[in-house]
Amino acid sequence: VTYSDKITSHLWSIFGVSEIVLTFICLGFSLIGGIKCWTAMPVYTFIAAPFAEIAQGLIVKEKSLTWGGIVGLAIGMVLVCCVTGKIPLLANWFMPLFILFWVVMMIVPGHIINHKAKKG
Repeated sequence: VTYSDKITSHLWSIFGVSEIVLTFICLGFSLIGGIKCWTAMPVYTFIAAPFAEIAQGLIVKEKSLTWGGIVGLAIGMVLVCCVTGKIPLLANWFMPLFILFWVVMMIVPGHIINHKAKKG
C-alpha cells in the first residue's frame, strides 16, 4: 500500500463518516424538533464529494478526476443556490442532475483510469 493509497483511503473514509454523521443529525432534527432538513443530505454530498474527488485527482495526478470534481462542484454550487433560493428539489430535474453529477465525477474518470491501466 502506497502513501497516496493511504491518503485516498482516509480521504474517502472521512467523507463516508461525515455522511453518516449528517444522517444522524438530520434524523435528530426530524425526531426531536420536527424540523425536516433532509435537503442538507444532497447539498452536502454535492459539495463534499467533489472536494474529495479533486483532492484525489491532485494526489494521484489524474486530470480526469480533478476535472470531474470541478464539474461536480459547479453542479453542487447550483444546488446550493437552489436550496438557498427555496427552489424545490423536484425529481423531474433533480434526478437527472444527480445522475449527471455521478457520471461526470465517477463513471467517466473511472473509465479513463481503467483505459490507461490497460494500456500500460
